[in-house]
Formats: sequence, C-alpha cells, structure tokens
Amino acid sequence: MAELKHTDFMNGLTKIVPDLLPKQLQDFKYGNTNWLFQMYYGRDKGIHYEISRVWNKTGRVLEVGLHFESCDRARNQQLIEYFQRYIFEIRETLGEQIVAEQWDRGWTKIYEVYPSEQLTSEHQQFAAQRLATFIETIQPLYKHIRAKA
Repeated sequence: MAELKHTDFMNGLTKIVPDLLPKQLQDFKYGNTNWLFQMYYGRDKGIHYEISRVWNKTGRVLEVGLHFESCDRARNQQLIEYFQRYIFEIRETLGEQIVAEQWDRGWTKIYEVYPSEQLTSEHQQFAAQRLATFIETIQPLYKHIRAKA
C-alpha cells in the first residue's frame, strides 16, 4: 500500500470524518493545519478533538484525542479532573488504552495512540473511524460538563 504524504493524510480527514458522525454531531468547525487535524464545537478552538502524528518513547505514533488547550489553566485542569471521574466508563466504551492526563503549558488531554510507521489510506480510514467513535463517546459527556459549569 502506498504511503500518503503527511499533509494529504491530515487534509483528507476533512472529507472522511463528517460522514462517520451522526447528524447531531456534524455541527463542528475545523481548526486543522497541514500538520494535524483539529475539529471543535462551539467557539473555543482551544478545546478540540485532534489527530496528530507525534513521537513518544515507543516511536512514531498517531494520537487521537480531545485536547484542553484553553488559555485558562484552571479550566483545563477542571475539565480533565471531571473526565478522570468517568475514566472507567470511557474505557469501557473506547478501550483500556485511553489516557487522561496533564500535558504541557497547563494543557490537558484525553487520548489514545497507535503505531504509525506509514500513513496509508487504510490508516487514514482507521484514524477517522476512531475519532468519530471517540467523539460519539466523549462529546455528550463534555456537553453535560459544560452545562454544569
């Protein structure tokens, strides 16, 4: 299988992800660049779903997750603490590989990673499907959290 260019892989997700989401979750905006894919609901681009290709201690991985990158560190912390209360339920649906943690610059995130040696169209379809499943699981909980805040 031929490898896609990184930018083609990320930009191509804009055509795949919407069709995988139910109608009630299709009211989102894109915040992607050529380097990564981001989408968000509402006005705050700092709280967004993301697919990115990064390096970690195991090598190159594809990360799928919800990032809390608001300028308000306390808000980021509050959101991750709330999600951590539901981590067992989230893992029951999405799998044990889900991590919820503090990250960098006061940011936090809920995410999963997969090996990413090549960016093929099959890998792109898999990433899009995982993100859609992630959103279907997490977004109703996030809406509930926002309503309480």
